[in-house]
Amino acid sequence: MASEKSGDTGVWIVGLDKGKAPIGESLLYFGATRGFKDITGKLLPFSWVRSLNSVLGKYPNYQLIKCINKVVSPDREDMTDYMILAVLALKRDDIRYLVDSNYKISVSDANLYRRVGMLFSVSEDNQVGLFGLWPDELFKGVAKNQIHAKIIESLLVNRPNFWKNVIIMVTADYDWSSVFPSKH
Repeated sequence: MASEKSGDTGVWIVGLDKGKAPIGESLLYFGATRGFKDITGKLLPFSWVRSLNSVLGKYPNYQLIKCINKVVSPDREDMTDYMILAVLALKRDDIRYLVDSNYKISVSDANLYRRVGMLFSVSEDNQVGLFGLWPDELFKGVAKNQIHAKIIESLLVNRPNFWKNVIIMVTADYDWSSVFPSKH
């Protein structure tokens, strides 16, 4: 886990409702990306969330689950009432690399993308910011080469067959109907 002791920028703590959580853990620790030169303040257009919603409606390996019940920032602020979502993805075992007109993903990069967790927030002006990465291996890989974050963001919406499972976890009490309007 990324920690402040190692000199990085802290962690986001995401608490999950044990009864609804799709994984066996009730807490996830996302290494904060605020110290990454090319990611700090990085914003994606809202169209990225719309693309994620579109893929969610078309592919059975994508799920939306309202199971986040607590979000704490690296500064220990309770952020639970904000539009925060976590995307957890597991790469398909049979994909060892990916080469097509848009991607050239090596075996080592495909291994880095084996388990992916990204913590996002949607601002009031519909900008999407990347705030955290999980697990620690991914955090360290992106710290070394920040292009990995951009590739993963793209793979999530453009290459659904790359993933065995993609779980979009959102805060349980927030009204997500404007962001994910379809019934999933």
